[in-house]
Amino acid sequence: MGSHSIYWFPSAAYGFITIANKHLPSTVVTAFWPMQVPAAVTLNYLVNSKTITIGQGLGGLLIIIALFAVVYADSRERKKIEERKDGLLNLYDEDLR
Repeated sequence: MGSHSIYWFPSAAYGFITIANKHLPSTVVTAFWPMQVPAAVTLNYLVNSKTITIGQGLGGLLIIIALFAVVYADSRERKKIEERKDGLLNLYDEDLR
């Protein structure tokens, strides 16, 4: 399986990413592509016992904080859109009475 793993694991990863992308908004998908770098550095540390430099740690932390900000902003935007839809539907219902 050793030599075949270089084909199967990346293929599976891209397959999972494709499936997840179908269910997420495009802004979240675009924002999470940079997460591959901190994930690769972390896995390299865990699997190969490579040390993480201060720059790598701070860069990964900065990416994670930025992604949380994107997700938070996206959820707030969705809530505002739902509130507007609910308000418009209530106005429409009142007009019909």
